[in-house]
Amino acid sequence: MPTNAKILKKELRKLFETQIVGGARKFTQHVGETIIEGVVTKTAVAFGEARGGWIVGLHRRPANPGTLPNDTNGARTISRGKAVLRGMRGIQAIHVTNFTVQADILENGRFSPPDPGPSKRGHPPGQRVGQILVSGGYSTQSPQGMVAVTLEEVRTQFGP
Repeated sequence: MPTNAKILKKELRKLFETQIVGGARKFTQHVGETIIEGVVTKTAVAFGEARGGWIVGLHRRPANPGTLPNDTNGARTISRGKAVLRGMRGIQAIHVTNFTVQADILENGRFSPPDPGPSKRGHPPGQRVGQILVSGGYSTQSPQGMVAVTLEEVRTQFGP
């Protein structure tokens, strides 16, 4: 039991750091993991460039790393993002970014032409010939994009 105000202040600060800040950091990390898993798994994939292009930064938007390895199943990208989140100190803003050209096209339905009809050569080449890969400007694999859908799911899961 504390015997003076200084000891009480020190114990309260320790309690605050471990219980409040530590709990908030764990919650923030969990939300960040949910976001990186969501955007990666919702990203349409042909060769894996857009899916492998997701990166996580803490405190500020990460710099463009240049070309990242393709990741058709997303496992490496999710693992890389979670590793960054594990390095979180205290409570920090989380930035999830994709610098690939495809990410903006997939998220915002900017394929041109927006309705090209059945694939003639397939994508990847030789595969999915005759299938509709784009409709209304969006990939049929990500018909509503990735980020907006994931953030709405996170808001529903964790929000008020």
